[in-house]
Amino acid sequence: MVGYVNQDAKRRGMNSTLWTFLVLVLMPGYFILGFIIYFLMREPLPYDCPQCGTTVGARFNFCPNCKCNLHPSCPSCKREVAEADKFCAYCGTDLEPAVKTLESRETA
Repeated sequence: MVGYVNQDAKRRGMNSTLWTFLVLVLMPGYFILGFIIYFLMREPLPYDCPQCGTTVGARFNFCPNCKCNLHPSCPSCKREVAEADKFCAYCGTDLEPAVKTLESRETA
C-alpha cells in the first residue's frame, strides 16, 4: 500500500516523498488513517488537451498552451455541455450559433 501511494502521487503530480512519509508515520499507531487522508486529499488525474495534446490538470478550465475551453458551458443556463452537443440538454438552447460565432471571430 505504501508503494501504491508513492507511485500514485507521482502519477498525479503530487509530492510523492511527502505523502509516502505521511502514510509511513501514521501507519504504526493508526494503521489505515494515512491511507484515508491520502485518498481524500489526492489530486484528480491529469489528462491530454483535446485540441493540442498537452497534459493539463483536471481542475483547469482552459489549456495553458492553446487556450482551448476544457469545460464548455451553455451560454443560457451556464451548465457544462459537451463540445459535440448541438443543443443544451438542460434548457434546450441552440449551441451551434455560439460555435459558429467563435469560429468566425477566429478567422477574422
